[in-house]
Amino acid sequence: MQAQIDRLLNSQSELTNRLQSVEANYQSALSELVTFQRGTATQDALMQNIVAYLLQLDGGKIVFIYPNGRILNPMIRQEGSLGCPAIGYRLF
Repeated sequence: MQAQIDRLLNSQSELTNRLQSVEANYQSALSELVTFQRGTATQDALMQNIVAYLLQLDGGKIVFIYPNGRILNPMIRQEGSLGCPAIGYRLF
């Protein structure tokens, strides 16, 4: 009986250690994801500023090209209607 109790305590200890390791890995992955998201948001804001600057310089027309082939003209406010990020810009 004591041997079974010892095995159960040992198993519990191993499980606790594994769960702590998984929790640490999860926290690390979550932190990296937040950092990546912030970097992406910064890059997106920079691209928007560049596009706005180019439009001011050129007075030209710009469209956003999406992976599904659809084109968005930012002069017609359609944010969120395509559901996917732009893969390129084309100045006309």
